[in-house]
Amino acid sequence: RRHTGKPGGGGAVTNGAYISGNWNNYVTSYDMLTGKLNWQLDVKGEVESRPAIVDGVAFITTEESQLLLAIDATSGKVKWSYAGAAEELNGSPAVSRDLVFAGSNDRFLHAVDRQTGELRFKFETCANVFSSAAIADSGMVYVGCNSPCGPVTGQGVGELYAINPSLHVNASTSR
Repeated sequence: RRHTGKPGGGGAVTNGAYISGNWNNYVTSYDMLTGKLNWQLDVKGEVESRPAIVDGVAFITTEESQLLLAIDATSGKVKWSYAGAAEELNGSPAVSRDLVFAGSNDRFLHAVDRQTGELRFKFETCANVFSSAAIADSGMVYVGCNSPCGPVTGQGVGELYAINPSLHVNASTSR
């Protein structure tokens, strides 16, 4: 079956469903076998990132509405939303055992509690964070920011950060 929305950054699969965000401000779930729409949710902003799905929950970032959402992958109901970014969230969420990480154009990697959406810490980088964080087995988090701060201003590849979440969980902002 053909996807009829304006696809954003991609989709993810869980329990026979394909879930994707779109540039039309919706997150949709389709049955993988029939192509039938399972549910659709207006998130009030474009979704350029790929959802992360863990334990039946789809984590989605939005642009204009500047949200990080936890959505029940079966029903499409919002479990929680985080609205603490000063600019659009467009990095694909990355999920650890306890935290969800999402990059924003406000120069921060936002780390929120996976169960509640409560901010645990923000890590400031040198520029907007469009990339998805990578989480190592050790719990270390690696993320890059865009190019305004590279070796030659405006011509670099940005900077890469290695973050130990256990050193930041009780701090609101760090670098």
